[in-house]
Amino acid sequence: MSRGVEAGEEAAWQANAKGLCEGPLCSLVLRVKIGKTLDLYAPGGSKDTGWGTLGPADIPLGSIGLPSTLAVTAVERTGDWSHSKAVVTMEGGAQLTLYANMLSPGIVVETSTDRLRLFAGQHERFVTHDDKGKMRIHGHMSGNPAPKGTITPAYVAVWPQRLDLRVCATAEPLPPPAADAPRALFWWGKGSHFVATGCPVVGTGVHQDAYLADWPIAVGFDESPASIAAAKEGGVDFAFRSPGRRTVIEPLGGTGPFAASSTQEWADKPLLLQRPEVQLPVPDGLRYPLSVRETFRYDAAKDEAVFAGQTNFLDVRKGARGLAAVPPLAMLARESTLKVKFPEKRWVGPATGFGLSAGILESDTANWSVEGLGRYAQAPSPGPEAGGPVAALVAQLEAQVATMLGAGRLAPWVYADNIPISAARGEYYWGEPGEALYLLAQLYPVVKKEQQAALLECMADIRKAFPPETTPLMPPDKGARRGGYDVGPCHVSKTIAEERGKRVSLFALYGLERYYALSGTKPTAEEWEACKKVIASAFEEQGWATLYHLGHPNRFLPWEGANPAEREQLRKEHGATASWRGDRPAAIVNANRRFSGAIGAIRLARLMGDKEAEQNAWWLFARAAVLRFAMGKIAQWRYQTGIVKLPPKPDWFWAWRGRGPQNWCGDLETMDWSKPEHDVQQVIELAPDRVELGHWAGVMGDKWHQLCTVEPVAFRYLTPELAAFLRDHLKAECAAYADRIAWNQPTWYASFAPAILGYEHNMNHPSDAFEHFMARAWILGEKPEQLERWIDVPWLERGDLFHLNKLAETIGAYRTAKP
Repeated sequence: MSRGVEAGEEAAWQANAKGLCEGPLCSLVLRVKIGKTLDLYAPGGSKDTGWGTLGPADIPLGSIGLPSTLAVTAVERTGDWSHSKAVVTMEGGAQLTLYANMLSPGIVVETSTDRLRLFAGQHERFVTHDDKGKMRIHGHMSGNPAPKGTITPAYVAVWPQRLDLRVCATAEPLPPPAADAPRALFWWGKGSHFVATGCPVVGTGVHQDAYLADWPIAVGFDESPASIAAAKEGGVDFAFRSPGRRTVIEPLGGTGPFAASSTQEWADKPLLLQRPEVQLPVPDGLRYPLSVRETFRYDAAKDEAVFAGQTNFLDVRKGARGLAAVPPLAMLARESTLKVKFPEKRWVGPATGFGLSAGILESDTANWSVEGLGRYAQAPSPGPEAGGPVAALVAQLEAQVATMLGAGRLAPWVYADNIPISAARGEYYWGEPGEALYLLAQLYPVVKKEQQAALLECMADIRKAFPPETTPLMPPDKGARRGGYDVGPCHVSKTIAEERGKRVSLFALYGLERYYALSGTKPTAEEWEACKKVIASAFEEQGWATLYHLGHPNRFLPWEGANPAEREQLRKEHGATASWRGDRPAAIVNANRRFSGAIGAIRLARLMGDKEAEQNAWWLFARAAVLRFAMGKIAQWRYQTGIVKLPPKPDWFWAWRGRGPQNWCGDLETMDWSKPEHDVQQVIELAPDRVELGHWAGVMGDKWHQLCTVEPVAFRYLTPELAAFLRDHLKAECAAYADRIAWNQPTWYASFAPAILGYEHNMNHPSDAFEHFMARAWILGEKPEQLERWIDVPWLERGDLFHLNKLAETIGAYRTAKP
């Protein structure tokens, strides 16, 4: 166990995470939406969105209830960072208890009676067939709505042993299961109610891309049911010999539906069910993993971060084997340049949207480790010496720094991207005092000594007036305006302050540490206690499986003028607000910030000689490093596992973009999508109920400014340490992303460049060119002569920290370039 956090504290932050106590009841694949009924869903379907195009649609798998009722009257939710539990009171007083976790693909249903009904109720049928058998795809369009109907599976296979299969049509009377039949498999075949496409971009494709799909469901029992029967009103009824039974519901094959044409053959040729691709999602007789507790230690001598996960189980069948789970996203780093090690005796299961479902067989403990992260946390080397063929650039930089310092304390930059229509959308640059300190610190090694002293005074003023460890955002009206394209306090700054001004991000400690390193000082005891609170808060609401926050932004909520009761109901169903611990709309942007923030925390702990805090910071950093690596690999990994498939034509994406309502929403387009590496999508949303990839960070939310947060997200909040990590482990992916930006807009580096990404706005955000510039300098190693051509002009009259940093980096590149 780590000495960083005592056992009681360690259990507290993992057990007290409430993100899984709201919204859908989630496993790695299945989820149950809890409303008036208990509705089971799987990801990955498609529906009609008009103009012959397709959009994403959750796949309804029916309601969970009792033969007497599907109606829910009360729900009591509990959970932690890896699992959730719902005690549901049904109409009439009987109870169903549901268990779901982020350790496995399935869920458990426990009934207080001797009855259970699955696949019940009336649900959307996204597919119908005409008299000639031709398939018609439905959706949400008013002229083509998806009709509702029963969705009882067409077939069931029950077996006492794998070589003794019995397949029955559910429309016929089902014989009593054998006493030793622990499982049943249900599927729809050609009677399926949904389609899928395999298209790699969410919500893309046309009707011709769709195929009739199937999602077979395995149902396991703690004891064989006395009978299984299809209900006349829809669904399948199970009668047990005694009350208090537990049933495990698991998807067959993980994430990604089967083609209905293949599952239809199972009814006629049951032996096909013995093929390798038709495997149960977990080993037979497995105990159901309920939750996990993680401990950690960082061994500096070995430069090794070691995680130990202790899995708690829920017994479903006596004598079953345990499977100690490993975070699925961490499995994406196996056999890679990132030195992640897992025990040899491991079981690797089906692919899920979060990575591989995996664990250690017949064990309740899974240890895994990552090596070689120490170099990224080391103190940065001194800047380059003066000299080199950069006199004009140095003079330009020093003149602009003098103008900035001469203005006194400057207010943050309020950038509006919809001028002259309104100032309701945009960004709030350098409002975080830690970020401002970081960007000022980057100038320090390059300017002359007189300006170095003045820079330190400027940084000390910010540090004193707006302590980064306690100040989420500096106000827009405290300090001199920067001039130029600076609209000052307006709706943009007010809205962003409401959303981001509630907590201090771990990223604040990165800039704070840079200030202390340059000034040769260190925090007071009181200031350090405040820093440790920031470190402690970064542990809150972490998800075990995702290595990320458990909540997600308000993307499911209607606009703020909508009916309050409707908003509250949607908030409860989706868990959209209460648990959100991220501070930017895009998951990968938060991952970038967390990576560097944890480095700042490690260095500050070393400065203070606080070994316990340093261990805690290493815990955060090791998880952040594995997460960032997995985010860089997940797009290509989906092709390897068959979750998505390469489009039939290389120019598929270009052709799709010209159809229907999607053509007003910009993406990083390509004319060649013939290889997995051509997919440069980034992780935009990472929540317990979804992993969503996209080209940009725009979020459809209830705050208008979110529509305009459309940065090319891979490089947002880049620091030298993060750049070194990406250069070491994800250089090819970064190069592909940078090249795609340049192909879409050859003048990407220009200030005031016309917008190409996102929804309604008129210019690319200033951060776009800056972060892309720094990525080409730090990750791709562009020559200084090329960097100089990309500097362009500042947006502001004084204090344009993006422009100043581009100047400083180009000067440094000239000074360190080999002759």
